[in-house]
Amino acid sequence: MKLLALLSAAAGVSALPQAQQAQANYNSFSVMSARSGSPVHLLPLNAASGGFYLGLQNASSYCPDQVAELGACPPGTETVFDAGANSLDVSVPGGQQVYIAPSGALAFTPPHSAYVPAGSVVGAFSYSQTAGSTFGYWTLPNSGLIACPVPAAGASSSAAAAPSATPAAGAAAVPASKWQVFAAWSNATVPSGNVGDCLGFDALAVGRNGSAAAWEYI
Repeated sequence: MKLLALLSAAAGVSALPQAQQAQANYNSFSVMSARSGSPVHLLPLNAASGGFYLGLQNASSYCPDQVAELGACPPGTETVFDAGANSLDVSVPGGQQVYIAPSGALAFTPPHSAYVPAGSVVGAFSYSQTAGSTFGYWTLPNSGLIACPVPAAGASSSAAAAPSATPAAGAAAVPASKWQVFAAWSNATVPSGNVGDCLGFDALAVGRNGSAAAWEYI
């Protein structure tokens, strides 16, 4: 199920309670951000350049020519996670693990490699979606997630020289067309240099059943 087809159903979603009900039986899920009244509300989460971003139209993916010649390439436009919550839903042998880099950035392993930098956090995410619900949640317990503006070309933040200790409550002042996703750490190394530019958000999970969404993400 495509995220864009669900936007109207989620128009009023912000922070939603998690009901204690039977778990839905999905094998994978995609993610959409929710923070009402903010520039990151209802944006799909996409994998690109080893990290995760809000505001990108599509994921960054690749499928080998020999697979394409067989007509066996998955679409590769949407970022989808395995229901285990800590890996991407891909066809590439060995898979691709999701982790938190020492900088606090959400990241994924390269194709054909299990390398994770020393000091990274692995296996930290959880996925929960109750049976019959439109949305579930992809969560990072004891931390949460923040979206940090990637300054547009030529833009700068006047606050970049004085990093803040906590994410700001309001909208970021840094002009951005995309937002990189981090764990909500006060010492995260964010693109603008100022954690105060970042916005906390809920990661809504849209369950699905089907084959891999991409051969590999890059």
